[in-house]
Amino acid sequence: MQDEPPLDPRLSDTGLASALLQTAPVGVAVVDTRLRFCSVNAQLAAMDGLPAAQHIGRRLDEVLPPALAAQAGDVIQSVLVSGTPVQDLAMPGGTAAEPRQEHDWLFSYHPVWGEGPELIGVLLTARDLSAERAAQAAREHREDLARRVLDSLFAFVGVLDLDGTLREINRAPLEVAGLRRQDVIGRKYWDVAWWRHDPALPARLRDFHARALQGESIRIELSGCTSAGTLIPLDFMIAPLRDRQGRITHLVSSATDISDRKRSEEALRASAVMFRSVVESAPNGLAMVDERGIIKLLNSKMEDLFGYERGELLGSPIDVLVPAELRERHVAHREHYQGTPSAREMGGQRELYARRKDGSQFPVEIGLMPVNTPEGRQTIAAIVDVSEYKQAQRALEQALRQKTALLHEVHHRVKNNLQVISSLLSLQSRHASPEARDALADSQSRVKAMALTHQLLYEREDFSHVHMGVYLHRLVQLLRQGHGGRHRDIEVVVDIGTEELPLDLQRALPCALLVTELVTNAFKHAFPGRRQGRLTVSLRRDGEHDALIEVADDGIGIPPSIEVGKTQSLGFQLLPMLADQIGARLELHRDHGSRFTIRMPLQVPAPPPLHDDGDMEGGR
Repeated sequence: MQDEPPLDPRLSDTGLASALLQTAPVGVAVVDTRLRFCSVNAQLAAMDGLPAAQHIGRRLDEVLPPALAAQAGDVIQSVLVSGTPVQDLAMPGGTAAEPRQEHDWLFSYHPVWGEGPELIGVLLTARDLSAERAAQAAREHREDLARRVLDSLFAFVGVLDLDGTLREINRAPLEVAGLRRQDVIGRKYWDVAWWRHDPALPARLRDFHARALQGESIRIELSGCTSAGTLIPLDFMIAPLRDRQGRITHLVSSATDISDRKRSEEALRASAVMFRSVVESAPNGLAMVDERGIIKLLNSKMEDLFGYERGELLGSPIDVLVPAELRERHVAHREHYQGTPSAREMGGQRELYARRKDGSQFPVEIGLMPVNTPEGRQTIAAIVDVSEYKQAQRALEQALRQKTALLHEVHHRVKNNLQVISSLLSLQSRHASPEARDALADSQSRVKAMALTHQLLYEREDFSHVHMGVYLHRLVQLLRQGHGGRHRDIEVVVDIGTEELPLDLQRALPCALLVTELVTNAFKHAFPGRRQGRLTVSLRRDGEHDALIEVADDGIGIPPSIEVGKTQSLGFQLLPMLADQIGARLELHRDHGSRFTIRMPLQVPAPPPLHDDGDMEGGR
């Protein structure tokens, strides 16, 4: 295939031809005898959705959709052959950018002659009728929308001739006055019924009109009359309307109903009076300061607290109320607060002190609340003298220290007394019979479990609860030592996990006694004649609200004939009672030895509600 010859420079987009092409109101292009684009103006490029540069040198069928390219090519060929222009030829088709989007085109084709009888190309013009119809519809829509928007406004808008005659008006003022459009159009606007309530008002309006003709815009508050004869306050304005040359062609009058604004202003005045009353009646000192820390408002309580007259503090920096040695730090705190203002205490956990006019200092608490005002952001500071509170707090702390020391002493003494009882039981068992010695050993284990509770409370300095894991670990160790001489070959495993589960003091003792009975029973009866065995005590959380304690052994197991709470053994008789005291469910499993499970709530169950006669629900 031979190379295409270069484009004819006489058809290129240069010089006068370029200027004519770009200023044409329609799309224009020049194609040569090979149907190649030589020149394209911006309008046609926009219609195609393809830059003008991407047209130049390309054939029609390389740019336009096939059907449109074929139709246009046939017409251009006929013009090149006949030399006769073709005017206003309608063609449907797409564009280069959107070939599937159908448009209605109107083309004209004109021959382009060379320097003689030679035809060197065709100039085509294009109009996108679909786009023109869409643009016309859009203009009509905008005009209709503008009218509907204007009519939807509650503002009163009118257009006046230079002599004051009303030429255009929106719906709102007509509806308010009960008028029709024909009642006002063509009349002088100062003669309309809106102003009938005030005989002097038309003259004022004529004066405003004369001033507006001189280029002045007038804005004033006045009253208009409704169809019911009531008056409404208006924000009235009349201003000149100028053309592009700056000449005044019309006047525009507008008015807005400011009834709501008037009511708001009245409410604001009443609110200001109420605010002042609230501020003055507040039991605490109140001051409002600006972003620089200048006092703008204060109440009489501030005068009482600090010993100043109101006039001495207004306009002064709030820092004058801070002790001199603390002012630098106070300024830093205030600036930090201004960076991120919010409702909060200024001092946080720090103790704050204020300074009276006479130089004396007193402790205070300060609450801060940022508020936005027309003068900018302000901060309301509520200041409370906490001298009496601090004294009461110190007295309370002293009483608490004394009570804590007393509780320490009580638990320490109880623990010591229980240890004395344990020692006495141990001494007594030396001269007792074997059966009595076992009974005394069991009692000694129970006493040691009780003493351990008080020991843990004394050590942890927390008299509200103990941690079950630590408690069980220490308790089992204590019981292991008590039985170690006779059962040294028994492996004792304590699995308490890592989670700390609290046990309140009310249930600590019965829980300890319950575990003591189970562990002691295992030591005594689970491994008769055996040198080795395994005893496991475990603790874990069971669900969200319960704890589960297991005491298990791999011994001979408990015979089926023995039931918990129904034997002659004191320990087994105690088990159900102790379980009830801690609100637990006790279960015995006879698999691979014996295994007791104690499922107990972590929190103390609430007591049942009382009947009106004072009896507990369900009780007799």
